[in-house]
Amino acid sequence: MKWMGNLALAAGLCLLVAGAGLWWSGQVGQQEAGREWESLREEAAASVPVPVADGATMARLWVPRLEKEEFIVKGASRRNLKRGPAWLAVTSPPGVKGNCVIAGHRDTHFRFLKDVQAGDEIQLEYGKRVFRYRVESLQVVKPENRELLGPARDSVLTLVTCYPFYYVGPAPKRFIVRAVLAGGEQQTTAKIL
Repeated sequence: MKWMGNLALAAGLCLLVAGAGLWWSGQVGQQEAGREWESLREEAAASVPVPVADGATMARLWVPRLEKEEFIVKGASRRNLKRGPAWLAVTSPPGVKGNCVIAGHRDTHFRFLKDVQAGDEIQLEYGKRVFRYRVESLQVVKPENRELLGPARDSVLTLVTCYPFYYVGPAPKRFIVRAVLAGGEQQTTAKIL
């Protein structure tokens, strides 16, 4: 039966290495995204339209109370979600009437959502503008519940991650942070570069 103990130890080590690899790729992805963001800001300051390809950095998310910064990438593919939180391209862009949905992994970039509270400010810097949202609600829903991901009449920001935060394996629920535009102008239309 000693072989079973060795097998369990080997499996545990494999899981540990896999988890560390995911964490490391997320850290490296955010560093790359931060450098892209600085470059994008410099080009935007020069009034040059900057196209944003799938997987490229498109926005900066900042939660002042938590002093938490994340760089948002365009397109919520598996590859992009390893780099950082990702904007679902089928939803509204930041600051525009409608629902801007950003998804992220609970065990890397969106772990901080567990500390977000109703009333918190979330800033989303996009292009040359900063949109200020106020957290309106926090909810735990089943994965098949898509109601909060649907269109909205006003400018809404929806942050989505898996739940529970410390669950081992694929989490059975989703944690939703819903915020409404509280500051800055609300645009009626916008181009995604």
